[in-house]
Amino acid sequence: MSNSPLVKYTKLSPNCTKPRNHAIDTITIHCMAGNCTIETCGEIFAPTSRQASSNYGVGTDGRVGLYVDEANRSWCTSSGANDHRAVTIEVANDENKEPWHVSDKALAATIELVADICKRNGIKKLLWQGDKNLVGQVDKQNMTVHRWFAAKSCPGDYLYSKHGYIADEVNKRLGITPPAPTGTPITGKAIVTAETLAAFLLSKNAAPQLNGVDALGLAKLYISEGDIEGIRGDVAFCQSCVETGYWKFGNDVKAAQNNFAGIGATGGGVAGAVFPTAQIGVRAQIQHLKAYANKDALKQPTVDPRFALVTRGVAPNWENLGGRWAADTTYGAKILAVYDAVKAFKTPAPVTPPPAAFKSYTVKITASVLNYRSGAGTNFKINGTVKKGEVYTIVEEANGEGAKKWGQLKSKAGWISLDYTAKA
Repeated sequence: MSNSPLVKYTKLSPNCTKPRNHAIDTITIHCMAGNCTIETCGEIFAPTSRQASSNYGVGTDGRVGLYVDEANRSWCTSSGANDHRAVTIEVANDENKEPWHVSDKALAATIELVADICKRNGIKKLLWQGDKNLVGQVDKQNMTVHRWFAAKSCPGDYLYSKHGYIADEVNKRLGITPPAPTGTPITGKAIVTAETLAAFLLSKNAAPQLNGVDALGLAKLYISEGDIEGIRGDVAFCQSCVETGYWKFGNDVKAAQNNFAGIGATGGGVAGAVFPTAQIGVRAQIQHLKAYANKDALKQPTVDPRFALVTRGVAPNWENLGGRWAADTTYGAKILAVYDAVKAFKTPAPVTPPPAAFKSYTVKITASVLNYRSGAGTNFKINGTVKKGEVYTIVEEANGEGAKKWGQLKSKAGWISLDYTAKA
C-alpha cells in the first residue's frame, strides 16, 4: 500500500495501529484547531504520550505532511472502526476560532490529496450526505467527520460546510461528470424587484397584516436577507404569500408572531415560532430555506430555531419542499405558481402614499458617547460618535433595530438613537 506522492514532509508517529484491519474506503477530514505547520503537527504527534495521530496533515501554505503510513490505522477520530477504514487528514486553520476557517491553498491541497488517495485506493466516487446514520454504508456515504464520534466541533463549521464541495471537486478529478440539475433552485439571486413584489401583494390584499413595516419595506427585507445567504428572496416572498394567505393569516400562526413561513407550526393549534421583528422573521425563513437548499455555512448568526433539525441540502429545489417543509406534496408547485403570477404582474399599484413633510427639530445628547450609524438600526455600521451635551438637528425619523426611534442628523453623517436624547 503506497502513500501520496504529494507529501513534502514526513515524520512518522508511533501512535498508530499496524496494520489497519480494513481496506481504505473512507475519508475523514479534521481541523487542527490552530495554524500549525506540517512540521509542527508532526512534532505534536511524535511523543507516545500524545496518544493521537493522523495519516496526513495539510498546512495553510498547502504543503502536505505524512505522519502515519496509509497501511496503518491512525488514532484520530475517537473511533477505531472508522480509523481502520479511513484515511485521516488534519487541516490547518488560518483563524483560531469557529467556524475554524482554512485558507484557499489548504482547501485546494486537501482536494488534490483526497483525489490522489481515492485514485490509489480504488474509491471510484466520493459521497457526502451529511448523515451520521450512514456511517459504514460506503455505497451511500464514504466521508465521515470527528463530531459524529465525539463531543467535538471538528472539523469546524467551515470545513463541514465544504464537504459537499470537496466531494464534487474530487469527483471531477476522478472523471465523474455531475448530473445536470433539475427543477427550480432555491439558491440564487432574486430576479423580481421589491417594488413589484410589494405591488403584487397589495393587489391581492390591500391591507396586509404587517408589524412595523410596510409592503415595500417587507419586500426589501426578503431581497436583502436572501442576497446575504444566496437564497432567492423573491421566491421566498411568494412562499410567504402561500403560507400567510397574502398576509391575511387566519390559521394557527398569527400576524404578531412575525412568522411568515409557518416555522414550527406543525398543526393542531401549534402556533410555531415567534420572532421579535419582521426582519428577524424573514431572516429565519431564509436560513431555514438555506438549510434545505445546500450545505453552506450561514453568513449571519442563526435565528432559525429549527435550522439544526434539517438534513442539509436535502431539497435544493423549490419543487423538493413538498412533503418536507409542508405535508402537502404540491407545496413547491404552489409557491412557483405564485411566482409565475408575480412575473406576469404588469400593473403596479401604489406601494406607499407620499410621506408627509417632516418638521425638523433639535435634540441634546444625554448619553456620554453615542454612536451614529449609516442607517436606522444597530444592524447598520457605525460611522462615528457624538458626545453628551452636544446639540444636533434631526431631519428625519425612522423605526429600526435597537431603539424605539432613530433620527437622521442634518449633516447626513448618519442616524442616532433618539432614546438617548432630549429635545432642545
